[in-house]
Amino acid sequence: IVDKPTRNQNTLDLVLTNCPHYVNSITSEGVPISDHNLVTVTLGFDWREPTLGRMGATPPDPHSFASLNCFEGDFEQINSRLGEVNWQLLFDVCVESGDDGAMFMELMRLTCLQLALHHCPKKRIPIKPESGGKRRPINRQKQILKRKKRKLKARLRALQAHDPDSSKIQELTDSVSLLNIDIRDAINLEFNRRELKAVATVKKNPRFFFSYAKKHSKLRSNVGPLKDETGNLQTNPKTMADILRHQYSSVFTDPANPEIRDTTLNLP
Repeated sequence: IVDKPTRNQNTLDLVLTNCPHYVNSITSEGVPISDHNLVTVTLGFDWREPTLGRMGATPPDPHSFASLNCFEGDFEQINSRLGEVNWQLLFDVCVESGDDGAMFMELMRLTCLQLALHHCPKKRIPIKPESGGKRRPINRQKQILKRKKRKLKARLRALQAHDPDSSKIQELTDSVSLLNIDIRDAINLEFNRRELKAVATVKKNPRFFFSYAKKHSKLRSNVGPLKDETGNLQTNPKTMADILRHQYSSVFTDPANPEIRDTTLNLP
């Protein structure tokens, strides 16, 4: 839709759209830091969706994939139910009605959406705290222990300021130390619970497992550098990809090749 020069007399910077009727005006102005012009497209509406909800986020359509928490979905049931659908019958019905393929694709989407809505929980909408408050804690046991610790430390500071010789100071100090141990155990317990949940869902929902593992990984290793045939280290991505491809192809064998000896013949 850009009909003005953007660099000297050439139109090099493009703006593509399938709704040109939404465009009100287009300007191309020079800038001092580049030899390309700054292209400004003014639309006839505000493209930003209205922010709703208590956290300022736009709530998704409750009847859409965006409203579902697919990390905790039951994919075994979804796959089973998808296998029970007679897709050929649905396709034939669409063809008989003169469909060019769009109706069948929409029917597939709606079928998958219906199953996902049935076997995936809804996303939790974050709740904005009241003014001056805090968000609802996830680990309630830890928050209770930390609240007790704050109260004990307040009492301890008061005693140290007004009655430094009180016999309760040592008692309160020991109680704070024990609460620190309980808080540590509560954090470890919550961490272990989440880890076991991720491991338990690795088969039916591997996406959740790898997302959890990536979130808590402390070391992220990169590929390379790799040595080429001459022994030189290569860091270029394309060169390293060629080296790996050559390595994989050199050890690849075709199982259907009759010249390959069957190593399972002498197994008991």
